[in-house]
Amino acid sequence: MKENLAALGELSAGIAHEFKNALATISGYAQMIRSEARGELGEHAERILDQTRALTHVVTEFLKFARPLELADEEVPVRAVVERVVAEVREAIPQVEVTTEGEFAEVSGDEGLLRQAILNLARNAAEAASGQPFGGRVTLRGAVDRSAGHDVQRISIFDNGPGIPAQDLPKIFLPFYTTKANGTGLGLAVVLKIVVQHGGGIEARNQPEGGAEFILWLPLQRKLPQAVDSAPAGIYTQGSTLRP
Repeated sequence: MKENLAALGELSAGIAHEFKNALATISGYAQMIRSEARGELGEHAERILDQTRALTHVVTEFLKFARPLELADEEVPVRAVVERVVAEVREAIPQVEVTTEGEFAEVSGDEGLLRQAILNLARNAAEAASGQPFGGRVTLRGAVDRSAGHDVQRISIFDNGPGIPAQDLPKIFLPFYTTKANGTGLGLAVVLKIVVQHGGGIEARNQPEGGAEFILWLPLQRKLPQAVDSAPAGIYTQGSTLRP
């Protein structure tokens, strides 16, 4: 089963790559037409370019999900990763207050992929909170849990936005499920894949006082495989909680 999933992921990634190349060709010809045409023909060329950009974005996100992950085995300073994420979100969405608190340790894993997962969650939270009339707020809170013999880094990302509709909570990690007008539905699926392949898990819930909260946990020490399949192995859903 594991080998079949890996083969399917490679095949899907190959098809998506060819599709992306075809879109690049279409985009190139559309740019030539736009540069030489005027009036209605130029407008049609611009619409073609808009659509190819949108489709290219979808294919790029799909490739992130479909390709097998090559995980580096390194000591990742979680605090430094979180601080970089906070700086990026503050720059991209300056109207939202983004802060950190709590304890952050080091985990074994791939720093680039973990940063990608945390950045996706933090950016989503900031976007959700950005429309609040009295100011949006996002907090990234760390905690190290050494109980029951399992040393775990927990990272909670919560906001004061509108929260997640109850009917959407069980579905938000499913590939291609989105409530955003321009969303691909692959962002949280990729986050889940990264976290699970690091031996961790993730939970989404609404806070009693309002706003959404995503909690991810990662083992402090883990022997990482050289490569993992294109889809997370063993996803068990209870409401909105997903664990390996």
